[in-house]
This record gives sequence, C-alpha cells and structure tokens, in this order.
Amino acid sequence: MVKENDQDVTVDSLPTDKFLVRHLQHDDWKYRYNALLSQLTTSPDLDPAVFERRFCEMFHSGCNNRSGCSQSGVGTYPPASSSSSLTSTSSTSTTAVKSERLAKYPVLADKNANRNANPVPQSFPSSVILVIFDKTINQIVATATVLFERKFTRSAGICAHIEDVVVDARYRGQKLGQALIIELVEICKELGCYKVILDCSESNVPFYEKCGFQKKELQMAKYLS
Repeated sequence: MVKENDQDVTVDSLPTDKFLVRHLQHDDWKYRYNALLSQLTTSPDLDPAVFERRFCEMFHSGCNNRSGCSQSGVGTYPPASSSSSLTSTSSTSTTAVKSERLAKYPVLADKNANRNANPVPQSFPSSVILVIFDKTINQIVATATVLFERKFTRSAGICAHIEDVVVDARYRGQKLGQALIIELVEICKELGCYKVILDCSESNVPFYEKCGFQKKELQMAKYLS
C-alpha cells in the first residue's frame, strides 16, 4: 500500500542500471510476460506463435502473422525512429498530436534483420502497453496497458481505459505500478483524451486514489466464458 507521505515515483526516477521502461515486444513471451499477468488474472503461457500472432493483431495493421510477420517494428507504438506525430480525433477536425512520452521509449532491435525493414504504421494507437524490464535478471517485472475508445460524444472525443496493471510480487512496495500509472496518464493527456477510467478491487482503491483517481459510479460485468 502506498503511504500518504511518500513521494511519487515516476518512470524517470527509476534506477536505469536496473530497470528499462519500454513498449511490449513481439517476443516478450521469452521474458515471462504471461507469467507476470498470471499474478493478476488467468493467463496461462502461450505458444510463441500464438503470442506473436496476437501481438501483430494488436499493433501491426493488416498483419495476421499466419506465415510470418509482414511488417517490422518489434515494439508496439510508435517506432523508435518516429517523430511521434499522431492523428487525433478528439475534436471536430482532425489534428496532429505530438507525444514525446511515447517517442522516448526504446523499441529494441530484433536479431532478425528482415523484421526491421519498415516502420510500424503511424496512426493514433488503439492501445499502449508499457513494461518494466529488470536488466539484472532479464525478466519483465511490471506492466500496465491503456486502451483508447473512440467516441461520438464529447465532440468525437477519446476515452482511455487502463487495464492489466500488475507488479511482480517480489517487486511490490517499490512503486513500480505507480510509476507506470502516472506515465500512462501523462501519455493520455498528450494524446488529448478527455478522461481516463479503470476498474479495481476495493482493496486497491487507496492505491489509485494516490495516483489521482476517484471513485465514480459502479462497475457491472457479465462473463461469457
């Protein structure tokens, strides 16, 4: 639990000799990404081909990865070489939105050179997945996702949903989760989202209040499987 008198931790304040904050990669199955998610919810290990196919479905437009990835860029969004000028639909006219925060995260080079021939298509992202990688053990130890919902309301605005926030049990108390949440909220501001929402358990309410969220209405769910 985060104490009220503790200072906020940001991704920029994390020790760089130990931690690397970056986008999810197509081959992060190697670094126990699903094992980390299993500490949050049901998340069995995926066959590498299944993992990479889902990655392509999410981040490589037009690529279904059935016979090898047809696009390069092993990070999510945007490519490392990008100027990160995005197309936003958060107003009545289409405008360019610049996100320096998205651009600063490394997209690690793939050993397979043919996968890096072309950049990831440049458009407003459907989601951003950040991970914290412990370089001393070569393992992902924290992650958080933000999804972007395009609306007809709010002058064709965009609502952001934070999901799948989890920190490895061995690293809790170091405020890695707080650092990721604060960073995702700043990204949402830069992209022009009008609000950021999330669902959490009652026990996690103090944590998210510390991150600037407030209780609002109720969650309803109907599980289909």
